[in-house]
Amino acid sequence: MKGLPFQFQNAKVKNITGLGIIFLSVILLLSFISHLFTGSADQSLLSAAPGDIGENDQIKNLLGKFGARISQKLITDWFGLAAFSFIPVLFIIGFKLLFKITLTPLKPLFKYTLFTLLWLPAFLGFFFTSSNLLMLGGGVGKTVNMYLGFFLGSVGTILFIIFVLIGFIAVNFNISFAKIGSFFASDKDLDDEESNDSTTPTHDDYETAATTDVEALEMEESETDKTEEDISIDLSETPPAGDGSDQKESKNEVEPDDDLHIEIGSEESEKEEETKDEKEPNIEVETTKEEELSDKEVDKKVTEFGEYDPKLDLPRFKLPTIDLLADHGE
Repeated sequence: MKGLPFQFQNAKVKNITGLGIIFLSVILLLSFISHLFTGSADQSLLSAAPGDIGENDQIKNLLGKFGARISQKLITDWFGLAAFSFIPVLFIIGFKLLFKITLTPLKPLFKYTLFTLLWLPAFLGFFFTSSNLLMLGGGVGKTVNMYLGFFLGSVGTILFIIFVLIGFIAVNFNISFAKIGSFFASDKDLDDEESNDSTTPTHDDYETAATTDVEALEMEESETDKTEEDISIDLSETPPAGDGSDQKESKNEVEPDDDLHIEIGSEESEKEEETKDEKEPNIEVETTKEEELSDKEVDKKVTEFGEYDPKLDLPRFKLPTIDLLADHGE
């Protein structure tokens, strides 16, 4: 079968093999889970001689002596918890043989399983060093940490383990560290923009500024109204008592003030008109008259140049032939 390192010619053999592999994966799952709880008790019975085992001493693993021995070998002596990675591999292979359905590609599955069997025991063996929890990393984790600790020390060992994990993820998942750096840079830019936004004036600031401007204008208008009232009062006041000549003189004194007010108003209007004239540009549109030819001049041009021939614009134009059409079938 495609994707497997071996081929089956007989369909019956393939089905029996697939069913047996699935059955083996289920046995390993039950024995491994049972070993996590009964492994320490079964270990003493497995290491003892047959004559030293009493009648009341029994293997507590759910799969009996077979489950206790294979769990002791794969978990405690070798790979620790990483031995559980054998179970999905066996189940997927058996499922593929039995039902001809690929649950996941086998090549990357083998690669990830191999990495798990080498990296996870070293990682767990670094943290779980007591006798009760030593089986989590297994014998592989204990041995790897012993050699790494001898050459790199405890700090160098954990840094090396983390570096191996990051390198494996970066190579297999095509992670770009430049994108990660740009992501943090973009977060920094957003923080800067938020800080700048906090310093910019808000809508409330604009409203307060507008209200202060309105209040200032109202104050100026009230002051101008008061001055105009004072001026009108001064002009309307007359002397208390006197001759008619005095009244005439007072009238004569008032009249120049009115003329002065009118002149001032006219000067202001003239200034406003001048500013309007400056703002509005003077645009002059020149109109050109088209020359009209007389009949004699037209006849003269026709005799000189001849009548208009539209064929002269495209002298080499030819109608397209039917051969240029594409044949799309019936």
